[in-house]
Amino acid sequence: MEKEKLFTIEQLAKATGISRASLLRLETDGLITPRARGGRGNSRFYSSDTALKVLKLVSYRGLGFATKDAMELIRGNDYREMLDIMSRKLAVLNGIVEELKSNLDESSRGEIRETTSAAGYYFIEKRILSNTFRDISPEIMNLLGEAVRKGFRLDSGTPGMIQFRDDGETREQEFTLMIHIDPSCKDKPGVVEVPEERILYMNSFGKIRNIRPFLQQMEKEAEKRGYRSCLPFRIIPTNIPFATPGKNTSDMVMRLELVVR
Repeated sequence: MEKEKLFTIEQLAKATGISRASLLRLETDGLITPRARGGRGNSRFYSSDTALKVLKLVSYRGLGFATKDAMELIRGNDYREMLDIMSRKLAVLNGIVEELKSNLDESSRGEIRETTSAAGYYFIEKRILSNTFRDISPEIMNLLGEAVRKGFRLDSGTPGMIQFRDDGETREQEFTLMIHIDPSCKDKPGVVEVPEERILYMNSFGKIRNIRPFLQQMEKEAEKRGYRSCLPFRIIPTNIPFATPGKNTSDMVMRLELVVR
């Protein structure tokens, strides 16, 4: 049986981007508990489940939840209280979305633009995807958890994306899950460097069920602009709305990128 990986408080702080003092406050508040104590200075050792719990807290706080509400959601003891917290936040977010929609120039939807992407380091995992496109957010969250268990420090600015290589001839597509990590982890196994690249990009509103029409549209635009090579194709979630899976996905926004040369 494989021995469980435990994190010191310093390693947990590095993996999650939370300071040591903040982790100790979370422990005092009862959100996290060391799996074991021992060694010099009676050091604390935390499990990978605790690391994921802290990452959830970071995510909730990044979405605007107060620490108290985020802790209640993570504990998950009172479902009525959880529903009330999420409903209040959903009402606020829906108001923001509606305001943005009212200010959005409809002609800009689907508009293809050109820019240069930033270089970075990514922890990757290659998989095969059937012809039917799935929601990518669970795939990214699973790899985020794996990255934390392996001791990676994540870059919260760009949490993750999926990169496709699709020749349009087969019923299966190879795709690569990519989690943006801190440069300090660049020498770990499974890490690749993505250089600065010229890209075409557009935003897609709502759930994507078939990527090929988007890819074909962007390839045609690349050809008009005089580019010859048009791979890879990337999908990056820019927001994940609070919605029941398969429902209320019209407010989901995906950034689609096509590398051109």
